[in-house]
Amino acid sequence: MATDAKRLLMNYFRKLILIKEKKLMNILIIGASSFIGAYQVEQLINTPDFVGGVVGTGRNPRFRDYYESIGVPYYNIDVCDYDSFKVLDQYDFDAAVLFATMMPSNIPKDDDSDDTAEYYKVNVLGTLNALEYCRTRGINKLISFGTRFDCRLYDSNTVITEETPLNYSLTDDHAAFVMSNNAKWDVMRYYNEKYEMNNIYFRIPTIFGVGPHGSFYKDGIYRKSGIQIFIDKAAAGEPIEVYGSTDTTKDLLYVKDLNIGVLNALKIPTSKGFYNIGYEQNFRLIDIVKAIIEVFSNDNNISTVIQRPDIPNNGSFPLMDITKLKKDIGFEPHYSNIVDMMEDYKCELERGLYTRLFNVY
Repeated sequence: MATDAKRLLMNYFRKLILIKEKKLMNILIIGASSFIGAYQVEQLINTPDFVGGVVGTGRNPRFRDYYESIGVPYYNIDVCDYDSFKVLDQYDFDAAVLFATMMPSNIPKDDDSDDTAEYYKVNVLGTLNALEYCRTRGINKLISFGTRFDCRLYDSNTVITEETPLNYSLTDDHAAFVMSNNAKWDVMRYYNEKYEMNNIYFRIPTIFGVGPHGSFYKDGIYRKSGIQIFIDKAAAGEPIEVYGSTDTTKDLLYVKDLNIGVLNALKIPTSKGFYNIGYEQNFRLIDIVKAIIEVFSNDNNISTVIQRPDIPNNGSFPLMDITKLKKDIGFEPHYSNIVDMMEDYKCELERGLYTRLFNVY
């Protein structure tokens, strides 16, 4: 017992020295009650050789008790209200990560309404408020995120780099989301140029992990995701129908690999700019289904695959090139093997932390 107390005391003083020498960073997570934000907080507090402290913000009161239990201060702020950031003035941060966003998968939509202004309010004004708060508080890096839907109209043979011209629909349910994210990057780049900040904007694909998006809104209609349908059927040992071509490719990124990219970017204070993040290959639909069956089906009741090429699917997505990300910040994902991804997803389901936090079972 005495040995444990001595070890904890030594670690405490070691941490104080590292913070004083600026070898540990204090990180602000704006949107810590979001899907990706919650995972990011857990990763950061489990990186004691780099992270000195984490403070989270969010609108969901369910997270307050959880964050208090793990020693993370948690505050309710509205990114659209600059004055609400002042509650954070008691802290000194080295960097901030902005997860708070408005996105169509969370929004039920009336076809007769237009919510473009609300997207700009949250995603652009909210980012400007976060940037200005960082600038005035001497926080030189803000990391935030955009969407690969800004290049959705390219065919599946196209490889998307950071320099590829944008090519997106102005009529689908992602239009306002894409436009507001494009403007978000513009203001982040403006702060980089005018105020010599080191802001980073990650263009992200579909993020996969245990959380609230097993079901989501598509064109304003709430529906279960294709992958969630596959998992449910595999767990029940039911046949799985695969629509369209089984060679259709999907661009998944496991949430913990996105967390790795953010951590790498934080570790390089001078890193800045626009980056694609993902894997070096997209996943074939049939390989996703086979991995799900391998991981979730009972050995005594294994799901079969029924191919339905007569029913169209959503089509393939172009591949995002991550050469720049690997070169500049040394991005090395841990879950680029689809079976490994599904195995960890199952482990997280069994652990139950994120199902409880997001109230999904």
